[in-house]
Amino acid sequence: MIVREDSNRRGRADGEIAAMLKAAAVEAGLSEEKVRIVLDEFEAVRAGVERTNKDELVVLMIDKPAKVWDELENIAGRRPA
Repeated sequence: MIVREDSNRRGRADGEIAAMLKAAAVEAGLSEEKVRIVLDEFEAVRAGVERTNKDELVVLMIDKPAKVWDELENIAGRRPA
């Protein structure tokens, strides 16, 4: 699981919400090693795609869909089929 933060942090410090989400995931039973915090949206997208194998699903919760789509197209052009 890769956790990133929404662009609207609702007055919280950088990383604070991501840390809360990670703690909740661990408390729910996910091992801490399986939860990675990547605050930057585009770095999180790249990290998620890089972790997957062919035919696996990646669910992205994003703020900038058009720019993320462009990044996914760039990644698809670099990644072997």
